[in-house]
Amino acid sequence: MSVRCLRTDYDIAAVYSYQTEITRPLIDLNSLDLPKILHIRNFWLRHLLNADEATFYTSYAKLPASQRPQLRASINENVELNTSWLGYWSKTSREACIHPYPETFIQLENRQTCADLNSHWIQEDTDPLLLQIKPDPDILNWPPEFDKIIPMIGPETQRLYFRGLQRFADDVYPVRGFTEPIRAPQGGFPGWQRICFAIYAADRERLPLLLETGKSGRYNDEDGCLLNELWPPVELETDFLWCQGYEGVIFPGGKIMVGQWVDMINTTESGPFIFWDFR
Repeated sequence: MSVRCLRTDYDIAAVYSYQTEITRPLIDLNSLDLPKILHIRNFWLRHLLNADEATFYTSYAKLPASQRPQLRASINENVELNTSWLGYWSKTSREACIHPYPETFIQLENRQTCADLNSHWIQEDTDPLLLQIKPDPDILNWPPEFDKIIPMIGPETQRLYFRGLQRFADDVYPVRGFTEPIRAPQGGFPGWQRICFAIYAADRERLPLLLETGKSGRYNDEDGCLLNELWPPVELETDFLWCQGYEGVIFPGGKIMVGQWVDMINTTESGPFIFWDFR
């Protein structure tokens, strides 16, 4: 299905926070930047639903209808955090054909993807990411090293921590994060939540897996988690092979989240993401 959504329907510089230093949280609990959120939302409308962008269209089109975002008859304000999410993150790669880091903004506007270069036009599938998470009250699920990059800003008593795993093709990586409620209605709707999480590959010489008696240390689909590992990290640069931080909002109803990811080791790299509940 092709839906008309133009590049002029979003500000690509806002979508990628182009040439913007990460000096404060993306999401303000008191006053949500709805225009920025809508720019990110429209970016994904364009790239998921339009075949003329050589990015995510073919991958999304192959998903069964039951695995795509569903129309909701009503929106509940107080909902539990969903345990399964499916979605995409926009990265610089041959597979996704995204070019978000040129030297000037004019180049960014005119050369967003390989579709502008008449190259890589035969799309390779970009598999969606699958997140499987569950609540876990340990405050060290967001350790001080993570908090330096994406800080917690709400009251501790209202924060929900979680852990889980992210699946991409045949690879599995740990996930740790938290949510914070945005109490005031935004755009006339209550029920928004800030969500932050990290997906990472740990250096297992520094953060080894800890196998308990009778357990394999691998993912168990019945309990929804987890890799048991030495934790918390001491230094991002030495404890991880890579680590990506995600900060965004869960829309009212708890079924869709959008925001931006950042390389937590090399914070000059960032981009948009989208996930929706997957059952």
